[in-house]
Amino acid sequence: MTSDNWSQEDLKLIMSVYYLVRKLPHQERSSALDRLLPGSTFHRQAVEQLLAGNLKGDSICSLISDEVSSDSQSVKQSVSKSELRTGEVLAGRFEIVERLGHGGMAYVYEAKDKKRRCRVALKVVRRTVGGEASAGNDFGSIVKEVNISLQVAHRNVCRVFDIGQHVREDGQVNFLTMELLPGETLSARLNRTGRLDTAEAAEIARQLCEALQAAHDAEVLHRDFKCSNIMLINSGRDVRAVVTDFGIACWTQPEHYLTDSGRSAETIQGIAGTPVYMSPEQLRRHKLTEASDIYSLGLVLYEMVTGRRPFQRDSDDSPQLEPNRRLTEDPQPPAKVVPGLGENWNKSILRCLERDPAKRFPSARAVWEGLNPPPAKPLLLKIAAVVASILLVIALSQSQALQILLNPLPQQKNIAVLPFRLASTNPDDQAFSYGFMKSATEFLSQCCSSERVWVVPFSRVRGQHNTSAHENAKHPASALGVNLLVTGELGNAQGVLQLSIEVKDAKTFKILRSRVVKIPDGQVAALEDQMLEQLAEMLELKIPSGHKRPVGYTANSRAYELWQQGRGYLAQQQNLQDLDQAITKLEQAVQMDNNFAVAFADLGDAYYRKYSYTGLLKWLDKAEEASSRSIPINGKLSQVYVTLGKISQKKGYWRSAISEFEQAHNLDPASDDTRCLLATAYYEHNQQPKAESLLHDAINHNPESWTSYDCLGVLYYHSSRYRDAEPLLLTATRLAPGNPIAHQLGGLYLAQGKFKEAAEIETEAIKTTPTYAAHSNLGTARFYLKEYDAAVESFTEATHLRSGDHRLWRNLGDADTLAGNLAEALADYHRAIQELNKDLKVNPNDCSKLEFLSLYFAKLGEKRHAMQTLTQAKCRPGNDPELIFNLVLIYELIGQRNQALAELGSAVEAGYSRQEIQNAFELEQMRKDKRYQEIMDKGNSRKLV
Repeated sequence: MTSDNWSQEDLKLIMSVYYLVRKLPHQERSSALDRLLPGSTFHRQAVEQLLAGNLKGDSICSLISDEVSSDSQSVKQSVSKSELRTGEVLAGRFEIVERLGHGGMAYVYEAKDKKRRCRVALKVVRRTVGGEASAGNDFGSIVKEVNISLQVAHRNVCRVFDIGQHVREDGQVNFLTMELLPGETLSARLNRTGRLDTAEAAEIARQLCEALQAAHDAEVLHRDFKCSNIMLINSGRDVRAVVTDFGIACWTQPEHYLTDSGRSAETIQGIAGTPVYMSPEQLRRHKLTEASDIYSLGLVLYEMVTGRRPFQRDSDDSPQLEPNRRLTEDPQPPAKVVPGLGENWNKSILRCLERDPAKRFPSARAVWEGLNPPPAKPLLLKIAAVVASILLVIALSQSQALQILLNPLPQQKNIAVLPFRLASTNPDDQAFSYGFMKSATEFLSQCCSSERVWVVPFSRVRGQHNTSAHENAKHPASALGVNLLVTGELGNAQGVLQLSIEVKDAKTFKILRSRVVKIPDGQVAALEDQMLEQLAEMLELKIPSGHKRPVGYTANSRAYELWQQGRGYLAQQQNLQDLDQAITKLEQAVQMDNNFAVAFADLGDAYYRKYSYTGLLKWLDKAEEASSRSIPINGKLSQVYVTLGKISQKKGYWRSAISEFEQAHNLDPASDDTRCLLATAYYEHNQQPKAESLLHDAINHNPESWTSYDCLGVLYYHSSRYRDAEPLLLTATRLAPGNPIAHQLGGLYLAQGKFKEAAEIETEAIKTTPTYAAHSNLGTARFYLKEYDAAVESFTEATHLRSGDHRLWRNLGDADTLAGNLAEALADYHRAIQELNKDLKVNPNDCSKLEFLSLYFAKLGEKRHAMQTLTQAKCRPGNDPELIFNLVLIYELIGQRNQALAELGSAVEAGYSRQEIQNAFELEQMRKDKRYQEIMDKGNSRKLV
């Protein structure tokens, strides 16, 4: 294969390997090429010729930027006409099991992923073969599909895992892997059974609306939303609908994704997609918006409930005629096709199918609300906040006095409030229960801080379940470091709400105190106050005389219920779906009462979390607006200032952030979470003594609070004060041995070079709670143990759990590089850049993020971009050891050895882990420079263990 026949991806692959290998000693280059280009003879020969000087890198780089002529494209090919064979292994990892199907752009296979030990779906892009025309003949199209798909994290959207290339004798295979979905397409279901009954159709419709809303929130248009791109797993009430194939998706705001050269709705030329499912504007090649996908959703809904497409005349009708009818004709109302179809369905589908995009539903979420409007009467739990008269019956008997006598409480009360049990399976009712639990936690924390009482922060209790002793695999006493548990149960019988409250011994689950509160349904005001009063009495605590419900609550019973549901969805949030539900409930609450300050505060928190998930600036603006709305109503809500402080941090306004956190801490001095946020802000803004004093005071006030030890230990760890960090983290682990958050020791052992110990700790942590941090630390341990394939597996899991963290993508890129997965490594580094650019939209002058951006460009071999970005930062990293060491890597990767060595001296002096310096694979050549060892020897006086 000559250079005249190389494709653009061939050239990029050759140059990427060349840049990596040319820095290695001659004796190591051969083994590196074996690892980076297994089985790729012509790629290897090209790299070897470059290394020998027989080819000019500059000429190849110029070829990369040129357009490939149509004549040469007929010669280039990566996939032959023959399909992949059963048993064939791609990239040494994916064993083909069977072909699942194919479309105009790709073949899809079931494959065994040997690395992750699971089955996946493997999609092979169909390429130009001989002189035949086909679509999707660029490896970049796979990268774009993966980049877009990864932005849409939702249960009802197919997960994409990896991209790869494999060289066969007859060409190169470009592929991606994704979630294997056992089931059938919606199209196949309709062909098999005919139209769906409205009960099953409603469940599918709800999930499709949520999936499409998740895509639109991520600023993605699907553009090929159709029945054959929807997979159904199970049926009836248990059905799960999954949207697949983002192969021709595009950004609505491409400027938000600076590293994706891909497509925007305004720049796409020609018609791509399936005409019978296209909107009129897509057929006319007009600008596309979310409304285009809404139209396609309407077509799918129509077909689900009628068994036919709206512009299909009969079964023999030509599909080519349908698009033309759509431009001029109105669809037949589905209620005429299926008499008895509900009016909500009929109206909603017809509104989706309006020819004028402005007349359609404004969002996918609104489509579902149209199909399923809220009931006229309130839900099962009619619990309100103030004003209405209350009938309170408290079952007090001699047994309560006996409980106090026989079951004394400990003097030091370390308390955790667990989620209240609930007979109802309605998600809104479950969310209400979580909201109620949060109220109890906040009350105990705020009102009892002067006594010998410590309440586990609400954020640390999430995920714990209120079960009996024999059922509880994760014992709360161990996981939360407490000696008392508060549990509850809510029920409704014959129009009477019953609330049972229990105080239990955390180790034995023995009931020490119990109360029952009964309230007539619909007449509940101040239930929360009564519940908290009873709780304080059971725990033998005194409520401060000035304690009362804060200004900014509501007298509107429905608004109160929506608020508790919204904060409950926030409390139990595990995914973007929970967060969207929280936002919906809280928005409805403040619409019903625009003086509901507490609801505005929680709405601000929800918007900020949405920004953290999506990286979209609009959610940060909404968070600031909602939080600011609550201050004129009640300026003493600490949560508001916490959210505003986080926003200021994101924008780089450190003084403002510290001021906001100080205000929050003054309003709620017992909050461990707020104290840790403030201490972290002090520490990062060179006010270390204030941070240490704040946390030491908390430890002295309550030596049983493991969270303060944990926070201070983490601060010491991140500033490379490992000797100071270790005893604090050990104490936190001793006080709460079952809590994965206390396993910061894993990170500490990594910095000390104790990789096996770190791997053991993190493996145990993952068994308890598989957090992204635990997977990341385990990946780092495996990386330094040179178990690169296992490291890739761990880092991949971490990115699935926290896809917006650029550092995780950088770690995955490093692991893929040393595992020989070069194409994946390049995509990982590009994804890291993409996530960083989201943050830089908020604060374009963030020095630390600009430095990381420069590092990632350097890892991609883009020296000019690396230097430009580093110059743009215009600031020094101060005394931050990690940022100083990043400069070492950047200068070494772009070939400025002298500057790299100078920064290395600064990093050693700042206390950066010598073990991590020694293990940095980017410095392999520098270690042969005698100046390197001189610098390391000078730092021996500060050697860290």
